[in-house]
Amino acid sequence: MRQIVYVSTSVGRQDPVLLDAILRVSRTRNAEQDITGLLMSGGLRFLQIIEGPPPALTDLMRRIRADDRHQSMTVLVDRRLEACAFGGWAMAHYDAPKLRDYATLGEMITLICAKMTDATLLQQLESFAQTFATGPVTRRLAPWTSPSCYLDPLALDSRH
Repeated sequence: MRQIVYVSTSVGRQDPVLLDAILRVSRTRNAEQDITGLLMSGGLRFLQIIEGPPPALTDLMRRIRADDRHQSMTVLVDRRLEACAFGGWAMAHYDAPKLRDYATLGEMITLICAKMTDATLLQQLESFAQTFATGPVTRRLAPWTSPSCYLDPLALDSRH
């Protein structure tokens, strides 16, 4: 298994109808290819964690990079995994208004790290942030408590 975490910036305001369509297509395609993950969106920012078989993720990343609805894509983590962290979630969605239109990389990583339980991923994100973030990064708060993945289902889009 492989896991990729990236951030990007929307080229325009995030439209809830368009975002819903993206999630619907992503969930269908991801389920077909054994890809799981999380998309955080807010303001003009996206932070996505995807995981699955390496060839499927390579194809997915090619499509994501070619998508002209976002720009300034930066891969924060690209690592091998023993098992998926997101269980059967083809694409969970977390509406994160705190990302705002001009959230810094430090703010974005702080928000996701506040919910992480995977110590290795947390360390990689924090290390990346300390090296490249222009704003402060604060240590994580309480993690999501679901045993099969990082996420608290009550905090997410119910259509995952």
